[in-house]
Order: sequence, then structure tokens, then C-alpha cells
Amino acid sequence: DLVLELHIGQLCEGAGMLVLQRASNAGTRARARLLGAGVAYDGAMLADEEGGEALEQAVAGALQRAGIGAGSIDAVHAHAAGTRKGDAIEAAVLARILGSRRAPVHSSKATFGHTLGASGGIELALAVESLGLGIVPPTANLERPDPAFSLELPRAAQERPLKVLLKTASAMGGLHAALLLGRP
Repeated sequence: DLVLELHIGQLCEGAGMLVLQRASNAGTRARARLLGAGVAYDGAMLADEEGGEALEQAVAGALQRAGIGAGSIDAVHAHAAGTRKGDAIEAAVLARILGSRRAPVHSSKATFGHTLGASGGIELALAVESLGLGIVPPTANLERPDPAFSLELPRAAQERPLKVLLKTASAMGGLHAALLLGRP
């Protein structure tokens, strides 16, 4: 038997590019400061993990390198690939990291699709712009968030005094990254 499935949120093409340089060379062009970065590898896709330990390790590494606590995170730009299991695991990781802190969590993949290798660059550029504007955008097409996600998921753009933004990313094959961005 053959069946056809319709998948919303198809693959797309795109690119995002940022220049990472020393603050002393950036002058007035700086859009954000890289406060800390963390990476972890688990050999599995996030959706294949049980509890998201590698993603949590990546965020912990970024926080440690930045020399700040999770309470300093004002907003999160999540990887959120749109898979039930992967998104649930990422939501649980973010809930553990943020604790009682109600930092809004946003994702952009629902806006333009999944660009595979370009996702990190595009999303990082959007995260930098969000930080600079002091606006947390809504996640497009988020009509009924899973009630199990104990996160603040804005349905409309929110103006906020953003000082620190967390960007998470998970790649096929088990590479997880976390970047902490601050205002320049």
C-alpha cells in the first residue's frame, strides 16, 4: 500500500551570516556581544534522546563561559524543529534551566520552514535583531501550545528590556549548541 502525507513546514532555502570579531574592531557596527557558547555531542538527534542531557550540557557550558546564571536570561530563541518529541524534550530542558524565571521562548522555523544547515545562521541573525530591537516575536502558527510546556510562549510580539538572550540549536547527528548574546 502507498500513502501520501502532507507535511506543513517544508524544507526551504536561505542563509544568514554574521561577522564575529573582536569588540575593539567592531566600532559602532556591533549588533550583539557573544557572552558565552557551549556545545555538546551525543550522537543522536534531539528527538532520539531521552531527556535532552546534551542540550542541557551545551546551555550549562554557555552560562559557565559567560560567568552568569540562568536567572540572567531575558528571552530564548529556541531550536524548535516542530517535532513532537524533540520539541517536548527541548521545552523540558528549557523549563529546567529557566526554573521559575518566566523568560519568553520564541522560535522562527514556523515562519520560514527548516533550512537544515542554514537554520543556525538565519536564526542567530534573527536573535541578534530581536535583542537589538528589544522585541520578542511570537512563534508563527502557534495556536494551541502543548499544556505540558511550562514555558512562556508569546502569541504576539512583546517589547522587553532584553539584556541577555539564549539561542539554542540542535543538528542532525547529535550536535547541540547554545549561545548567550548580550547587548553590545
